[in-house]
Amino acid sequence: MAKRPPSARTSSRALATARPTTVAPAIEPAPIVAQVPIAPPEPVIVDAPAIALPTVVAATIELAPNVPEAPTVSSEPVDATALPMAWLKMKTGLSGPDFCLSNGDEHPFDHTPGLEGEPSEAQRLVDAGFADFCDAPEG
Repeated sequence: MAKRPPSARTSSRALATARPTTVAPAIEPAPIVAQVPIAPPEPVIVDAPAIALPTVVAATIELAPNVPEAPTVSSEPVDATALPMAWLKMKTGLSGPDFCLSNGDEHPFDHTPGLEGEPSEAQRLVDAGFADFCDAPEG
């Protein structure tokens, strides 16, 4: 950085004693006005025709004889050892209400295909690239 010539330098004493060349006009404070509470407006009543509310009619619908019934879901706990399970080694972290897995963790997942031939939970994780199939740990 180049030095400034002496004519361009201003001493700190000169800055301290300098006076402004223009004076800002004085600002007068705004007058204080008393605040009076205002009552809310009166409600306006309008004559309008009555609106008919819809009525609900209960009906019983019978299924045709060739329609299969939906599978029932049991509230009984399922024995996890009775389900086909596949062991997966995780490539990424995965967490939920039942488990919290990190990269490299091995965990069994359900390997039962869906009702319509959908892939199992284990197969979906492998297809998505989140895990690889592995052998069950010894022990």
